[in-house]
Amino acid sequence: MTLFKKIWNQIEHNDDYNADDRLTLKSILTGRIFVHGWVRKQYKLLILITILFLFYINNDYYCQRQEARIVALQRELTLARYESLTVSATYTEMCKESTIICRLQERGIHLKQNTQPLIYVE
Repeated sequence: MTLFKKIWNQIEHNDDYNADDRLTLKSILTGRIFVHGWVRKQYKLLILITILFLFYINNDYYCQRQEARIVALQRELTLARYESLTVSATYTEMCKESTIICRLQERGIHLKQNTQPLIYVE
């Protein structure tokens, strides 16, 4: 005899088992399932399982929202990096010596570059 047959035999010989209380689609749809003996005895467990299932669903939705937020923040970080790189390149171009001399000449400021070495005073 297999394990499942042994378990089924124990259930059938149990005092709480009633052949009329079989689980059918009709008993589920009409709500008669809630008057079965095993459902009445295990209602606390069924409520606990339902609550845990609801927490599981809620946690899944929360995780999906967090993943979407992470993706959006990563996209924003990438855009900020590109903008930083662009600003840095522009600033580097503006600070070149040749660019500074050219801009001074355009504004009419005629400064000359120092050709003598620096003299350190001790």
